[in-house]
Amino acid sequence: MRTRIVIGVFSIIILGAVGTIFLSLDIFNRVNEIDALCARRSGEENYTPDNFAWEDFDTTPYAIDTYEAVSFPARDGVMISGFFIPAPVSTVSDASTVIIAHGFNDCKRRPISLTPAGMLQQNGFNSLVIDLRNHGDSEVTTQRMTGGVDEAQDVLGAWDWLIESRGISPDKISVFGYSMGGATIIHAMSDEQQIVAGWSDSTFDSMDSVIRYQLGLNEPPVPEFFSPTALLVGQVAAGVDLALNTTADALQDLEDRPLFLLHSTEDELVPYTSFETLIEVATGANIDLTTWEVTESKHVLHMFNDPSGYEERLITFFTEHLN
Repeated sequence: MRTRIVIGVFSIIILGAVGTIFLSLDIFNRVNEIDALCARRSGEENYTPDNFAWEDFDTTPYAIDTYEAVSFPARDGVMISGFFIPAPVSTVSDASTVIIAHGFNDCKRRPISLTPAGMLQQNGFNSLVIDLRNHGDSEVTTQRMTGGVDEAQDVLGAWDWLIESRGISPDKISVFGYSMGGATIIHAMSDEQQIVAGWSDSTFDSMDSVIRYQLGLNEPPVPEFFSPTALLVGQVAAGVDLALNTTADALQDLEDRPLFLLHSTEDELVPYTSFETLIEVATGANIDLTTWEVTESKHVLHMFNDPSGYEERLITFFTEHLN
């Protein structure tokens, strides 16, 4: 009788452990696996800077007739695809330039990438809108994302290309990113001290914060302890350590360079607490910080809800620090 009880208890423990591993791996895959070619964005995979749309928002003021499809290596050699959008000036090298990095499972063709490019272009800026590795038309290596760590090499490759191929001075180049792209540009600024300034829209302080937040939104909620378990299982099964070198860690290397942080209190994907944490870290690191707390906007959609306010702040920030 006692033997049966021991076997039964042992079996329950084994089944529970196996179930925890499989659930943790599923959680990890949901926040880490990438569909290349903008595959999750039906209807957007063929958008270009001169032809894109967003629901009931009028994108025509931000459409750009003149652009160039380009490719170049990231700093670690991965091939990156992009749209180079020149400013309406006689000499491209004279204009300040912003590199635009998209979010997880997004690409350079998304309206969320192209709308700020249009805002910048019509105000005299060049922009380089890129596909991060494993996304869009860029090289597929692992079909995994690293929370901005490896992706920062793509932004740095774009920075190198602008200097070498377009003759743009390093002191005229800055970076813009939303969601995972917002984390990516912070990592890029951490790795390259010459990047002048950065705009980060709705990004996270760590992937652990994102997973915990999203688990709590499930119905019924999934216990938060599955977050560190998912990160551990992902590290073992996929070889991706999303807990290593977080956005908050990278932020401390920006020193006194300008950074704009934007977040909505109604963000349904990245917790508002990430915004608060990044502000705290940036303040402690004496970063030249500008913040904008918005309301009644879903994740990264404030540019469509308040385009005039978004454009005004965007242009003011980059004009002040690049020109």
